[in-house]
Amino acid sequence: MADAQSPGELRLGADDVRRIASLARLHIEPDEIPALVEHFSKMLHFVEHLAEADDPTLEPWRLSPAEFLRADVLRAVGEPGAPVSPEAWQANAPECDGPYFAVPRVVG
Repeated sequence: MADAQSPGELRLGADDVRRIASLARLHIEPDEIPALVEHFSKMLHFVEHLAEADDPTLEPWRLSPAEFLRADVLRAVGEPGAPVSPEAWQANAPECDGPYFAVPRVVG
């Protein structure tokens, strides 16, 4: 995806920016591409710079995936951490059709 300028340094090209825009379904004008190439390359450089940072005061991340999971406890609707009732979700929806959310058709 990126042209290697030097080992470890990533730089995007105009084709990469066009592909990213296509995947994101964004229309960009041809005269916008050089500025986007520069902007994205600066962002990549900043991320690479962050990866090189070494802070001895920080402990390494040593959590197992199981530590992220919450206990599987049954809770009543309305309690913190409990499921929300369908009626509460539908109260925030712009439009409903019975028990379903009504959304605009996006495929022809």
